[in-house]
Amino acid sequence: MIHKQLLYIVLSLLLLLVGLSRAQRPCTLQNYNGDFYDFSALSAIKDYSIANSVPDTYYFNICKDSIFCTTKYPGSASCHSGSFAPGVPYANIGQTSTMTISPLPGGNKGGQIQYTNGSYCSDSLPIYRMITIAMRCSDGPTTLIYVDQPSTCVYYIEMSSSLACPVSSSSTTTSTSTSTSTSTSTSTSTSISNLASSTSASSTGTPSFSTTGNQIINENTISTSGGITGNGISISSTVGTSTGLNINECSCFILSHFCKRIVIK
Repeated sequence: MIHKQLLYIVLSLLLLLVGLSRAQRPCTLQNYNGDFYDFSALSAIKDYSIANSVPDTYYFNICKDSIFCTTKYPGSASCHSGSFAPGVPYANIGQTSTMTISPLPGGNKGGQIQYTNGSYCSDSLPIYRMITIAMRCSDGPTTLIYVDQPSTCVYYIEMSSSLACPVSSSSTTTSTSTSTSTSTSTSTSTSISNLASSTSASSTGTPSFSTTGNQIINENTISTSGGITGNGISISSTVGTSTGLNINECSCFILSHFCKRIVIK
């Protein structure tokens, strides 16, 4: 009796873990270009269904079990109707637990889900049924486009939706970065150009200057406690008698090559 209870507890825990793994299974994709997709919004409360010309009806869901198919095959994400064997009107064509998500071929926006490990195909073709569902990014509502069987026991459904578009794109970041870089570069170039123009404009006329008060003139520095005047000097700000005012070579343009810095004491 105790062994049966332990076995029951172990089986219950295993089923719980399987259920949690399914519930936590991600429904996202990041492609080679850095585009990030979240297809969970395509998970339907009711199943998707689409019929072909036979007609067979295909039922499926996105990133979770098919409500209809699980009544026939527990854990099934997709199934379809047909004549498979006496008393078997439906075939399982993919388990949710086998789900894989990959980018669409050709760099197209969207992604595709593949479910495998469906019903056994046949003795003559010993494979298990599988299905690929392509989800193409579009501006419109969710639309089922067509269903196909490219080979025996291999199925393909294509749908389009605005919910299959990337929720974030690397191209937006790149564009913003490029724009900022271009703007900064342009601003810097303009400032340098203006600076060069100011320097050129200040380099006309006969180099001369005079100071009042105590002064020290050497190769790199002109120091004075008074004012500085002369047609060889162009200063971007007013020169006064404030103690400690330093005007470096970017603000002061002296025709004579030896003036590097003006310090007004």
